Formats: sequence, structure tokens, C-alpha cells
Amino acid sequence: MIRPLARPAALFLLAWTLGAWPLKAADEARPGLEGLTFFVVADTHYGLGGDEALARLVDEMNRLPGTAFPDAKDGVVARPRGVIHLGDCTNDAKPAQWESFTRDFGVNREGRLKFPCFETFGNHDGGPESPVRLGIKARNRLRRGLTAISPEGMHYAWQWDGIHFLQLGVSVGGRFHPYDPQNSLEFLKDYLSRHVHRGEPIILLHHFGFDPGHSLRWWTDAARDAYYAEIREQNVAAIFHGHAHRPEIYRWKEIDVYHPPHIDVPKPPKSKDAKQTAADGAKANDRPDDNAVKASDANGRPVRHGFFVVRITPKEMLVAQRNLDGSWGEVARKALGPAAGSHAPQPPSATAAAVPDAARNTPSDSAAPNERSTKSDARQPPNNGRTSAAAHASNAQPSKPRDVLFISTSDCHYDAFENEDRNGRNRDTIAEINAIDQRRWPEKFGGALIGKPRGVLVLGDCIDDGDRLFEGKPQSAKQFEFFAKDFGLTGTDGLLRYPVFEGWGNHDGPPEGAEKHGFSFQSQLKKRNRQRLAAGLIDHLSENGLHYAWNWDDVRFVQLNLYPANRQREGVRYSPVWHDPQQSLAFLKADLAKHVGQSGRPVVLMSHCGFDTDWWTPEDWNELYQAAKPYRIVLYLYGHSGTGVRRWAPKGEARQWLCINDGQTEKGFFVVHITGERIRAAYRMKSDVKVVKN
Repeated sequence: MIRPLARPAALFLLAWTLGAWPLKAADEARPGLEGLTFFVVADTHYGLGGDEALARLVDEMNRLPGTAFPDAKDGVVARPRGVIHLGDCTNDAKPAQWESFTRDFGVNREGRLKFPCFETFGNHDGGPESPVRLGIKARNRLRRGLTAISPEGMHYAWQWDGIHFLQLGVSVGGRFHPYDPQNSLEFLKDYLSRHVHRGEPIILLHHFGFDPGHSLRWWTDAARDAYYAEIREQNVAAIFHGHAHRPEIYRWKEIDVYHPPHIDVPKPPKSKDAKQTAADGAKANDRPDDNAVKASDANGRPVRHGFFVVRITPKEMLVAQRNLDGSWGEVARKALGPAAGSHAPQPPSATAAAVPDAARNTPSDSAAPNERSTKSDARQPPNNGRTSAAAHASNAQPSKPRDVLFISTSDCHYDAFENEDRNGRNRDTIAEINAIDQRRWPEKFGGALIGKPRGVLVLGDCIDDGDRLFEGKPQSAKQFEFFAKDFGLTGTDGLLRYPVFEGWGNHDGPPEGAEKHGFSFQSQLKKRNRQRLAAGLIDHLSENGLHYAWNWDDVRFVQLNLYPANRQREGVRYSPVWHDPQQSLAFLKADLAKHVGQSGRPVVLMSHCGFDTDWWTPEDWNELYQAAKPYRIVLYLYGHSGTGVRRWAPKGEARQWLCINDGQTEKGFFVVHITGERIRAAYRMKSDVKVVKN
């Protein structure tokens, strides 16, 4: 008989939002009444001669939060969510120049910059095999909270407070020479179709722009027309670009366009005739083979640069120019309201943006003329079709927005012939899991129905005694019988209404063949895993039949059982026979390489032991971290040691993993929801159970 919960259940909330892959660090800016703030910079041209000034520019960004805007009514600059760089990171794409850039602009605050950096490449950053482009590709795998990365690994997108940001490279196009966009148009089309609902605001980012004074001749009308065809029906809040040699704010078509300052490094004339030489060089710089920075005829003038401070609130978008010398430049503002012609309401974000009204104060509001490019080798992209699903089947982004809801629990410790009251408490919890689709999120999350979970994760210690007789009776086999009867396998064959994905823990007994009393939990697990594979619940099973993985939408889930290592390390005091991890780390490496690769897909790892127990060692932990470091580990779930939430990384590593220790089944369970924008988790428990939040 299924007993109701003895007391009313309560939702104990632990909530956080995605800022990158991975996940936003605890000390990053939070959305609030002050709106969404970010900085935009471009054209740093490391190696040109202004590197020392660029370090000071980063320092200016770091100290700007808390500074008053030029207009007192705007208050002070909030901590930015990140810094967007629009390309020409370097002047000549040389390795030393890229090293200087990364020293100042770390990807996740490990450099001089104290905020996350989201850069792209410009024409000065070299071709597809340049150190800069390859470096950006590698950094893309490390960025936290990305929604998508292009199949080639170069372009990416993320969301801040319901606004989609797309970083699209030097220009928007297919493949052509020079200044290869590396299929940024394909990525844009695919992302819009998969991730953007009608009316949701987007901000587009790339290097070449639409200013007639410089950018138009660097890419063709055909490329721009193909670009506009994809975004004309979208709610484009703004386009930011680099490349032009002075800051500009203007319109292209009906879209507001922003270009932040460009570095200006003085080159004093060496002779009387050098001024004319410099002037001739400035004219030549209008061609696509220029050296980017106009020579100055001001002898001894300091390097000039700056960046945009952008703040988006429900009512307006404010863009203010901040200069290297600590002064403010031009300020533009525009009212925000429902997008014209949109049949969908604005997203329910506190800082939702829309295509703005014309009400604003800018120095230029004229559309750039649609000039025909005279550059014969800037060809129209050869293929504007969407990327086929077959071409990237294993690493594909979801065909619908990411929406993954699941349950996580552990340490059921089913017993037999003694302490069977624990089994009854487990059944109470299963009954509550079965009813979760009728429960509501708290008002903090809008109070909506939670919905139907994809499945239930059980992170080991399913039974209490993996190899034991009790008064001559096969206790372990009976414990497993209770577990299997209650949890079933597919959601149709047990008390639980949803598929279950269990692993083994230290209480579940030794490897198959090492048992002494005729029952092997791991043998049963292997049999159940084969059934999961045949039913399509999982798509990858280790050779030893123990470890497995699967997709829910584009999220990769990997079940690593006891802990992710290949063998028990010497010096661990627990039985090396019982507690052999049996090549789970090797399985993880193979799975991520084959099924995730460079896609940037989010990954959820799970095991019985976490990073707070001596059942494995810090050396094991570091080996795991290094193996998974190239991937977007958004969540690590584990049991064994209690209930709580923490962040963890090995000593010296800046990027921390978010970890949930999900506690004993008889006491409660976690409800976890992963979307393209955030992760939220709530602990469902009996009201008399104390939960400690780390």
C-alpha cells in the first residue's frame, strides 16, 4: 500500500541562471532593477604599438562599475555581465600578439579583465588557420553559458536576461576569400530556427559594418542582402560592429547600428615630407589591404581608444562612450517598446529588449547607402541552405528550444529482513515524484506547473548491502528485488511512472564475479543497461556494460557510477575489490569525444561520489577535471555524502563546476530544469527534514 506523505511537502529552493556553459559564477552581476549592463570594445590591434595603453583600457573597464553616468538621472554604471569584443583583436595575427590579447582579455576572468570576454575575429586576425582564429575556437569551448556553437566551432550565441546575442565573425556569409566568414550565415539561420521564438529580441555582433566611409566596400551587397533576408522579420534590438576608424551610431535599413571606438596609435612624421606620405597612406587605408590604423600627424599625441557602456532596461537602451582617458563621449538613448508588427508579447524578462522606437538622441540616424562593392574576390556565399541534420547528427543542436526537466536522487538503501521501514519512506518519495507534474513551482519562479520529467536519476547505493546474508537468507537479492519492483526500468513496469537511470555506489557490492553469496548487483545493472540500450533510452554503453550515456535535447548525460576514474588509486583505505571504478574515466573521454566534440553542447556528469569524500583522491579529481576541461560541464550530480549545492574546481583552475549533492531518497529529491537560458533546481522534501545549503 502506498502511504501519503506524513506531512505536507515543501519546496526548498536552490536557483541559479546560466551565464556560461557554463554557469554564471557566484560573484558575477545579477539581473535586477538596474537592468542588463555590458561593455563593447573593438579593434584593439595588439602589436601595433599601443599594448601598454590597451592594458590601461582594461583597467578602466575594471574600475568603471560604480562610476556615475554623464547624466545624473542615469545613476551609476552597474557591474557588466561581460565584455564583447568585435574583432581585430591583433594587428597581424601573430602568436605573440594573440598572447598579449589573452593576457589582458581572459575568457573567464583569468586575465587582466575582471569580467567574462566574448570576442570574435576581424580581418586583421588572419584566416581560418591563424593563431587568433584557432585561439578563439579553443576559447569558445571554455565560455560559460553558451546556448550554441557553430559546427566549425568559430561562432557562438548566448542569452542574457532573455536577449539572444550572436557573435558572427568578420562578416555574415558562407565561405569565401579573403576574410572567410566560416559559414556564419549558416549558423545564424540555424540558430534563429532552433532557438528564437517569434518576437524574442536579438543583438547581432560582427566585425564589418554598413558605414559608407569604410565598411561597405569590404563585403558585397549580395552578402548583406542574404544577411538581411534572414533577420528582416526578427526582433533585432541592435547590431554592433567594429572595423570603422571612428565611433558611429546610425541605422542600416530599419535597424539601429553601433560602432565603438577604434584604437588610434600616433605615428609622428620623421621628416617634412612625411606628413604628405601619411596623408597618402590614409587614402590607401580605405582599401581592404590597409594597415587599419590611420597615421597621425600630431607629434607626441597619446594613444586613443575607448568602449561602449550598454544598459538595457524595460524602458530604454542606453549606449555611452567611455574613453581611455577617463572621459565620457557621446551618449545615445532610445525608448524600448513592443516590436512593430510583432504578434508575440515581449519575453517575460526583467530586461527584455525589442526593436526600438525612433525616439533617441544620436549623432547620426541616416541609413547607409546600399553601394555596390567593387571588390571582385569578395564572393557571395556558395551555399545559403541550412546545415543538414545528417551532417552533424551526433553533435546537433535541438530542433526545438532546450527544455529538459528531470529528477535526481540517490542513496535509496533498500533493506530486507530488517529496517524495512526505510523502503516505505522510499515509496512515499516515489509517490511524490509521480505527482510532480501536478505540483507548481513557487511564486519566485512564476508558480507554473512543473511539468512532466524525462526521467529519474538514481546516483548509487540503491541497496544497503551488496553482498550479504542475513540469518542465512540472501539479503542483497531481496533488497534489489524491492528496488526493482518500486523503480522499475521504463516507467511502465514499476511503481515509478518515469524511466529510471541508476548507477552503483559503494553499498551496492563488488564487481561481477567477486561476490561471495550468489548475488551481484552489477550483473543486474549490466542486464538493465542492455535493456535501456535496446529500448532507446541510452545511446552509448561501455564495453563492460556498466557506464552509459544519452541525450535529452542537446544536453549530454553521462552516468559514471561509483566515481570517474579508471582504477582505485593506491593509498585509498577502502576495499580495492569492492570499490574499483572500472574504467569509467576512459568511458567518459570516449563518449565526450564522439558525441560532444567541439559542438559546445552542455554536459551533465553524475556519479555516486563527489569532491567531498576520501573514497577517491584529489589526484583523481584533477585527472577528471582535465579530461572534461575542453567541454561545457554545466552540472555535476552526486550522492553519498549529504544534500547541498557547491561550486568546485581543482586548485589553480578558474572555471568552477556547479555541483548538486542530492541526498537520500527517503528524505526528498531534486527537480532540475535546463533550458537555453538557465538552470533552475528545487529540492522537494518533507517539511520536517532539515536541508543544509552550501
